[in-house]
Amino acid sequence: LSALTHKAGKRAGEILRQVEHAVMGAVVLARDELFVGREPILLMVEPHSLMITSLFATADRDAETWGCVLLFTQDRRVMIKGLTEDGCIPYNASCKLAQLDVAIQKDVWHLIADILKVIHDLEREAYQNLKVVEKLEKQLCKRWDDAVFAKWIKPYEQFENLLAQIDRLSFWYGCFWDAVELVDWRNGEIRQRAINQWLAEETLKGIKQLPHPRIQKLVEGLEKQLPEMLTFLDGIVEPLTDWQAQAEQHFQDHSSAAYFQASVARFWRLEHAVQRNGHQNFRQAALDAQQWLTTWIQDDPQLKLLAEKLLNILERTVRTSCAAETINSVLRPYLVRRRECTELVNRQLFLNLFVLWFNMHKFDRGPRKGKSPYEIAGIDLGTDDWLTLLGYPKDSD
Repeated sequence: LSALTHKAGKRAGEILRQVEHAVMGAVVLARDELFVGREPILLMVEPHSLMITSLFATADRDAETWGCVLLFTQDRRVMIKGLTEDGCIPYNASCKLAQLDVAIQKDVWHLIADILKVIHDLEREAYQNLKVVEKLEKQLCKRWDDAVFAKWIKPYEQFENLLAQIDRLSFWYGCFWDAVELVDWRNGEIRQRAINQWLAEETLKGIKQLPHPRIQKLVEGLEKQLPEMLTFLDGIVEPLTDWQAQAEQHFQDHSSAAYFQASVARFWRLEHAVQRNGHQNFRQAALDAQQWLTTWIQDDPQLKLLAEKLLNILERTVRTSCAAETINSVLRPYLVRRRECTELVNRQLFLNLFVLWFNMHKFDRGPRKGKSPYEIAGIDLGTDDWLTLLGYPKDSD
C-alpha cells in the first residue's frame, strides 16, 4: 500500500506542476502551518475557492523556507496580489527574501481570539482570588480576628481590581470587533479605512490604560499588527468604486444607489452571520433583509445583476486566514499514525495526493456545494475524477 501511495503521489506531483493557475488572475492567498510532531507542513490556499495552491512538507518553517514556498507558488503561475496570515514571525522576512511586494492582511480572528483568551485568563485569576476571599470570610464569620482580616484585604482588593479590568477589557473587546468589520450589520454601511483605523486606535488606547501584565503584553502584539490589520479595506476601494459608478448610472440618483448598496451589504453581513458564524439571533433580521432585497430586484434583471456583483465583491474581500485553518482541519486526521508519512519525502508524496483529491472533490454543503475548488477557480483538467487523472480505471475503488 505504501508503494502504491508513493507511486500515485509522484504522478500527482507531476499533474500539479502542470496545472494552469494563471486563469485565476491575481489572487489573495491565505497561508498557515500544520505540524506533524515537530516538523511543519506549509500551506497556501485561495480563500474564495478553497483551492490549495501549495502544500509542502519541510524540515523547518523559517523565513528562508517560507521564501522558497512563495517562489515555488509563483513558479506554478499563481499571480499573488496579497497574503493573509497570522502573526508568525518569519512571514514578513520571507516576503523580502522572495522579493514579493504585496499587500499583507493580518488575520483579524486570531487577534479577536487573543483578546478573548486574556479575558478568560483574568476571569480564572479573579476566581482564584475569590476562593481565598471566601475561605477567609468563613473564618471571620466564626470568630473575628484582626490578623485574618488583614490577610483578607489584599485578595479582596485584587479580586475587585480584576473585575474592573475584566469589565473594561470586555467593553474594548466589543469595540475591537467593530473596528475590524467590513459591513455594519445595523445599517449596511461598508466601512472606510479612516473610520475603522480611528476606532482601532482608540480601542488600543483604552486597553493600554489597563495595568495588568497580561493585558499589557496583549497590547504589544496588537500594536505590532495594527498597520496590516485593516488592509482589506484598502483592497475593496477600487472594485467598490467601479460598482458604485454602475449603480449610479442605473438609478440616475446618488441617494437611491447608496440605499441599494446598503441594503445589499446588510443582507450579505446578516446572512454571513447566520450561515457562516452560526449567530442564530440574527436569523429573523437576515430573513427580513432577504425578503426586502428580493422584492426590490425580482422584476429588474439589471438590478439583480448589480446585487450579485456587490455580493461577489464583499465575498472576495479577505480578512482572515480561516481558509488555511479549514484545510488544516481536513488534512490533520489523514496524517495521524500514517507510517508511510514518517519520512519527509514520503510525506510530500502523500500531500501531493491530498492536494489533487481536495482540489477536485465536490463540496457536499455550504455556498460551494456541488462544485470543486478547481471548478470555482476556473481550472479545467479535462475530467472531474482524480483517480482517472492518475491513470486508474474509472470504476476503480
